[in-house]
Amino acid sequence: MQMTVAHYLAAMLQAFGIKRLVASPGMQNAYFNLLLQQNPFFTCKSVVDERSAAYAASGWADECGEPVLITCTEATASRNYLSALTECYYRRIPVIAITFYNPFGSALALSPQHIDRSFGPLDCAYLHVELPVIKTPVDRIICQERINEALITAKYQRVPVHINVPSVCDWPTLQDRSLPQDFSTTVCLNATELGRVDWRSLKDRNFALFIGAHPRFAPQTLELIGQFVEKHGIPVLCEHNSNYNGPNRVLTTVFSALLPLNATLLPHVILDLGGICADYLADVIFQQANTMLLPADGKYHCRQHRIPQVMFAMSETEFFARMLQLPEFPCDSTYFGRIAQARAGVVMPKLPLSTPLVCELLSQKLQRPCSVHFSILNAYRMANCFDFAHGVTVSCNTGGFGIDGAVSAAVGHSWSDPQRLTIAVTGDLAFYYDMSMIGNRDIGPNFRIIVINNRGLPLINSPRWCRRLKAANR
Repeated sequence: MQMTVAHYLAAMLQAFGIKRLVASPGMQNAYFNLLLQQNPFFTCKSVVDERSAAYAASGWADECGEPVLITCTEATASRNYLSALTECYYRRIPVIAITFYNPFGSALALSPQHIDRSFGPLDCAYLHVELPVIKTPVDRIICQERINEALITAKYQRVPVHINVPSVCDWPTLQDRSLPQDFSTTVCLNATELGRVDWRSLKDRNFALFIGAHPRFAPQTLELIGQFVEKHGIPVLCEHNSNYNGPNRVLTTVFSALLPLNATLLPHVILDLGGICADYLADVIFQQANTMLLPADGKYHCRQHRIPQVMFAMSETEFFARMLQLPEFPCDSTYFGRIAQARAGVVMPKLPLSTPLVCELLSQKLQRPCSVHFSILNAYRMANCFDFAHGVTVSCNTGGFGIDGAVSAAVGHSWSDPQRLTIAVTGDLAFYYDMSMIGNRDIGPNFRIIVINNRGLPLINSPRWCRRLKAANR
């Protein structure tokens, strides 16, 4: 039997230990209700009126201290949940509202009972997710990611959430009560629960830190991370936007280039910090790794669609302070040394006049504290091939990842300290998007611009793309 989104939701609820349901009758949610009623793990109650059902669930959840599910059919049935969910929002009561929709219906098709649940009142749920119909392996991964996010939010933050689910009406399959096993869930641990992790399973394994874009670290946090990675021979895989300049740093662009030469350098377990990584090749780093998540903002995510085994709900400072106190952390302590040895064996060729050459020269010539802001893609990608001197801060607009704004952002950097040199490094196209900023009268003498004419979009300036462009212009 093909497992549907309803089966995965039921299986993951069971894995999270969420077992209480207050169900209201209806066609769209009937299959899911029966799926849970036939499973002895779940305790199910029935309340016909959705308003009463939601309030009953709020009382149940408040008393037992655990999340309680409510389910209803399509149309305006879910609107009856709003007053009770508002109560749960302000009192932080973990009720999980599971609504159902006909996946073949839409407002455009004038489908009966279809309503727009893509957003709701701000104060009725801390999180809204919509699950896709599972047709491909990618759909299954997305489904698991969103269910994990919703259940972690409800269970560990103790707040109401909303899950919108495509309905299933394949009644004969209800005779098979089996649930899927091919899913992954994330365990959330606080500062006192680090002992629940089986650190002994790391014995002789390649363990790495991965840091995406990150605000500048507090000195204490930076020192703790440095002590931890030096003690255990752990590499810190990062890019310049990570703002990590401590021991054992390895730029992801350089590391990705080493992997085809030595697959034994692939990490087995990754502790994931920070936000977006601008290195498009970083996905190869995660191809065989299990991940652990330490989010500075406390928000759940799955980098490269790798569902974390563990999410640590604590500050980075507290985490690394406690990790240094662990009696045993038996990862392969030679890991960083092997990476450093492989990196030392790679000789950079003599570069022609190009963006990489400009970045290489900047990394060599800039020896005093200054700020360098790169435009996205080619300029920043090449910058991540080179280490800059201590005190040189390198940044790039990788949050929205738009081509505009690099020059203006660099000017903003220069205003922070009029005595500190600030350099904007940009390709010609990114410069033209933002060149009006250079006429600003408040630009000081500490600001410089390097514009690199890279012959236009180097990613498409290849023989294959040139042939396409020539054919298109005939």
